[in-house]
Amino acid sequence: MGLLMRVVVIGGINMDLVVESSRMPRPGETLVGTRFFKTYGGKGANQATGIAKLGERALLVGRVGCDSFGEELRDGLNLHGVDTSQIKSDSSGSSGIAVITIEPDGQNRIIQIPGVNDNCNNEELERTLRVLTEADVLMLQLEVPAWVSIAAAKVARSLGKVVLFNPAPIKPFSEEIYSYIDYMTPNEVEAEALLGETIQSMGSAANAAKKLLLPTMRAVIITLGESGACFASHDTAGCVPGFPVKAVDTVGAGDAFNAALVLGLASGDPIKKAMIRANAAGALAVTKPGAQESMPLLVELDSYMSDNT
Repeated sequence: MGLLMRVVVIGGINMDLVVESSRMPRPGETLVGTRFFKTYGGKGANQATGIAKLGERALLVGRVGCDSFGEELRDGLNLHGVDTSQIKSDSSGSSGIAVITIEPDGQNRIIQIPGVNDNCNNEELERTLRVLTEADVLMLQLEVPAWVSIAAAKVARSLGKVVLFNPAPIKPFSEEIYSYIDYMTPNEVEAEALLGETIQSMGSAANAAKKLLLPTMRAVIITLGESGACFASHDTAGCVPGFPVKAVDTVGAGDAFNAALVLGLASGDPIKKAMIRANAAGALAVTKPGAQESMPLLVELDSYMSDNT
């Protein structure tokens, strides 16, 4: 690797429409909220932003619509230093949208409208392959058609790249992808869906990671929000507690975690060390509103780690 890692991200790019309220309305109830704002999101875009704000080179492959949201989303990524040269403006549909409700404790509920994210196809695959040879890491999620991610992961594995797969938002996908990934990072809900069983404790999360780990993978890491994260590799398993913070908005916390995690792992850090730093990044992210805006800068993460570890 050179002085800077190069991370290619294939993933969703969304405009987040956020409503804050004192609670969730009941069916048939109209509730007056406390605040509305829009912010830039999408798991792929968030993770690429997280990489860039931590001082590494991030290139995002995906689509936005030929609408005002698409222009704003591209401009926002450029502002954070993400390479947007491989993002296509697609006139056949609208930019992706996420409608997000946030309660006073920072917990969120999200409904996505994929828009042109669902149109990603061989064009995105070809663009990925053009830049992958010069990359160190490939990051994948499920906000674009899964077959695109699987095909890219297969090539990345053949080139010896580090491949991280965040199976979110959870939906059916071919288990073929397991043969081509190094790390899988579901959250608690996603891990439960993959296993078909409930995670009730940190210990059961570590056991779930063991069950999800396959011989072709290096490790499975399950994120547990404020509680931290649990993992299983072929040598060991365990849990790393989270950092106690006052949550303002939990949107993007998992993306901040994944960005910091993959940089640590790709740099050769032991898994627990990488997870501690990733937990810190996620903790910092929940202290600010928004998704990409809340991704910590390298100086912020270094300072927080110095003060809290």
